[in-house]
This record gives sequence, structure tokens and C-alpha cells, in this order.
Amino acid sequence: MMVLALSIGARAGATPQEPRPPPDVTRGESYDGRVHGRLALDDALLVPRLVLALPRELWRLVFWPIGKVARWQEKTHILQRTVDAITSADGQVGVRPVFDFVTGYRATVGASVFNRRLLGEDTNLQFSLSSNFSNVWFTDFALRPTHANRAIEYTAAGFYNRRDDYLYTGIGMATARTHLGGRYSIDEAELHNHVDFVLNRHVTLLLDGMFGVRRFGDGVKVGDDLPIEQVFCAHLVDGRCVSRAVDASQVPGFYTGTQFLRGGATLRIDTRDSVHRPTSGAMFQAGADYSHGLGAEDPSSYFRIHAVLVTVLDLWRRNRILVLRASTDAVYPMGGADVPFSELETLGGPADLRGVRLGKYRDYSRVMFTAEYRWPIWMWMEAALFVDYGGVFGRSYQGFGIDRMIPAVGIGIRLRTSSQFYVRVQVGYGFLGEGWHLSLSATTDPL
Repeated sequence: MMVLALSIGARAGATPQEPRPPPDVTRGESYDGRVHGRLALDDALLVPRLVLALPRELWRLVFWPIGKVARWQEKTHILQRTVDAITSADGQVGVRPVFDFVTGYRATVGASVFNRRLLGEDTNLQFSLSSNFSNVWFTDFALRPTHANRAIEYTAAGFYNRRDDYLYTGIGMATARTHLGGRYSIDEAELHNHVDFVLNRHVTLLLDGMFGVRRFGDGVKVGDDLPIEQVFCAHLVDGRCVSRAVDASQVPGFYTGTQFLRGGATLRIDTRDSVHRPTSGAMFQAGADYSHGLGAEDPSSYFRIHAVLVTVLDLWRRNRILVLRASTDAVYPMGGADVPFSELETLGGPADLRGVRLGKYRDYSRVMFTAEYRWPIWMWMEAALFVDYGGVFGRSYQGFGIDRMIPAVGIGIRLRTSSQFYVRVQVGYGFLGEGWHLSLSATTDPL
């Protein structure tokens, strides 16, 4: 008690200190007593900051309207209200709008209807129809009477497609780079039977049997692309096509069309934590199929192989991810008959080489590499920066070379409102004269 009293008395008799002036921030002073002046690192980063200033401001300008729309949606919930209005209370039956646009092609709009309980709980029936209400029509269906995530899943599916603006630039990258583009029309239909054997939670064996038929015709002029009969003419006189007939040696199977039976198998090993929005894991898929032409007009017979490896790296708290993808496909003819041009491997478009026109490159084999960095913008929206690198080559990868492939870069935005609806916008730039290409799509299929 005496020690405590002396201590209190000493404190009571202490002379109060003069109040210290506030720190002068202009001189780098702070309340913690340390001087925070300019560091050597700041000087070292000056040049990179100046170099990145313009891209950074352009980036902010691009995403400014996106942020505005996202904040408006957060206040109004208009998107969710719209989805609720066209969906049953349990979310099992509904309608979704679909649309599709790719630079150089006609846009289509339509709707997709789904019912996940018509044939029992956790089954699926889906039907869609889209068109430009002129010469472009697309319809498809998928029926899965089995329950999802069972050991054996069966799906019957099919589609019909009609349009008159498909692009053909020849077979081989060298030909496509120098040849004028020709537009052709197509009427095609396919019927599929899928059986998936889920061996365990990571391994699935997929079996597919299908019947397909395709018929071709002259297309329409689109931009600088002329109808195919004027570009790949069989009889030229003084540089002019006199017979308006497509050269079968350059466009095999054009007049005969193709009808075939196809059967194949694919093994998939998938350790990703999500199919639609993965943040870690990997997926490897490899398979082959055999196609045989039907009737005397289609003597074609060929094997196709395909393989893809996808790796997803979590860079930061499952919000910043890097997706690396490598894939290859090849066609191997059997016998002496040509493979119809429509069944060769193609490259270009929003699904692979995103800085190249849809379907521009075509040959017997192709190789594709992609690196894509993704990050969230909003609860259901994410952005991506991507680099694509791909090319097509001859039979058995004849002429393959990394230096012969085309690089492309771009940016994409994906909006996912539910597991049944996706919206994607992508802008890609292809080097070596390919230029800018834009694609927009809304679909009920995972992207």
C-alpha cells in the first residue's frame, strides 16, 4: 500500500509534458514516429507505372459500364425477377431466351424450354429453337430419362441446322490465308444416343452412336465473301466462272453431301471441383470414333481421334484462377474415298481460336493451346483474359510446326444466372492479319 501511494503521489506531482504538434505529412512525418518518405523502390517502379498507365485507364473505361450495370442489378434484382417469372416455383420447369452472334454471321434469337421432372424427379427434357426469321434456323432437343449422377446415364439428343452463310476458305492453312472466302449453305441433322458409365466420382466412360446427314448448296454474299460457286469454280474462262459449278477436288463431297453412321468411345478423368465454375483440379479426356458413309454416293470411311487436357490453378482464394488447356483432333481416312469437307477438323471462332473467323481453317488435324486468367466482377459474373495459339495441319499432322500456328489474345465476360442459363461476350484479336472478332451468346448449355 505504501508503494502504491508513493507511485500515485509521484504521478500527481509530475510536470505535464507540452503537447506535441501534429505530424507534418508534407515532410513524410506520421504518428508512429517513422518518416515515410519516397523509397528507392518508388523510383524503380516509375517507368513501369508510366508504361501501364494508358492500359490501366483503358481497362477502367471498358469495365465502367459493366460496373454500372452490375450495381443497378444489385439494386433492382431485375434479372432474378425475370428468371422467376419464367420458371416454376421449384425451379424444375422454365423457359430461357437464347441468342447467338459471331462477327461475319447472321445473329439468331430464340428460346429454350426445359423440364426436369416430366419423366420423374431429376430427369431432363430440353428443347430449343432459334432463327433470324429468314434463312437461318436451328433447333435441338435432349432427353435424359435416367436420374442424374447415377452409375449409368442415358441421353437421346438431336438437332437440325439450316443456314446459308457458312464460310469455306479451302483445305490447309496456306490455302486459307491466300484464298478468297466462299459462303455455302447447309441443311443438316443428327440423332445421338449417349450412354455414360460413371465408374467413380472422377472417371467416366462415354459411348456415343449417331446418324448424320448433310446437304450443301451455294451461299450468299457476306461482306467481301462471295458465294462458294464463284470462288471455288470448276470451270474458269478468262477468270470468270462459266458453269457455276464447285470444284469437287477443292471441296470434296459438296454436291453429293454426306450421310453416315458414327460410333465412338471417350474416357474422361475429371478432378475439378466444379464443371461449370472450376477453381482447382484437372480434366483429361481422350477418345476415338469411326464413321462410315451410307449409300453409293457416300463411300467415305474414316476414324477420328481427339484428346484434351485442362488444368485449373487457384492463384488466390478461389477468386483468381488460371486455366490452361491443350487439345488435338485428327481425321484418318480409310480406303481411297475422300473425307467430306464438312467432316474435316476446323479452327476459328468463339469456341477455340477466338481471334479468327468462325470455321476459317480446315484440314485433317489440328492443335490448340489456351491460357485463360479469370477473376470475379460480381456475384454471378466473371471476366477473363485469354491467349489462344492454334493451327491446322495435313494427314497425320503433316507440316506441323509451332511457328506455323496463329496466336490470338482477347477478353471475355461470362454471366451465369443459374445452372440453366449463361451469357458470354468475347472480343479476340488474331495476329498475322486476322484482326478483331466479337461474339455474343446466351445459352442453356455450360460454356
